[in-house]
Amino acid sequence: MGQGNVFYPLIPAGLHWGEALIISVMGGLAAAFTYHLIARRLSGKDLKREDIETQDGKSSQGLIGVINGAGSDAIRLALGSVPMLILSLTVVGILKASGAIAGLTALVAPLLAFFNINISDVYVMPALTKILAGGTAYYGVMTEIIHKGLMTPQQINASAVFLIQTFDLPGIGIFLGIASRFVRLFRYALPGALIGIVIRGIIHVIIS
Repeated sequence: MGQGNVFYPLIPAGLHWGEALIISVMGGLAAAFTYHLIARRLSGKDLKREDIETQDGKSSQGLIGVINGAGSDAIRLALGSVPMLILSLTVVGILKASGAIAGLTALVAPLLAFFNINISDVYVMPALTKILAGGTAYYGVMTEIIHKGLMTPQQINASAVFLIQTFDLPGIGIFLGIASRFVRLFRYALPGALIGIVIRGIIHVIIS
């Protein structure tokens, strides 16, 4: 599914938010259906026991206790994602400063031309930033590229299909830090996420 903190700020730059939102929802449904097919035979006993233990622990709490517990969980998740985010941004900064990204762009361009793939090399930096540093960093890079006039609205919409989603290293780190069950289920959720992104791309090609 797409990220609202990236979707809406890109609307003034030419992002077709209605189309992008519909494609995002359809991709999410495809990913959920894929996960259902793969993981429907998994045992739910451990998950039910964890839910019962969680409910029993919260049943004796009042409203203030529930609010405080939810707030502490949110802070824990936010703090838990900081190391991964810092590491990702550091890696992106090192690659950019060392000229590795420029070299990768120069390497990719002839390959795309050789295989007659009509993809601009302007996507290299946003894609690498998205994978390593997440959606917020991707939006920052996109803003800089757009202000320089290096990306058209059509290219913005094309990149949104594949790059505005939560499947990146910081996103995976946040999901895996929510509970131990996500670590066990991640290998089943991974194919669904990849298929959902592919379905989004196919829908975009059909609509365009």
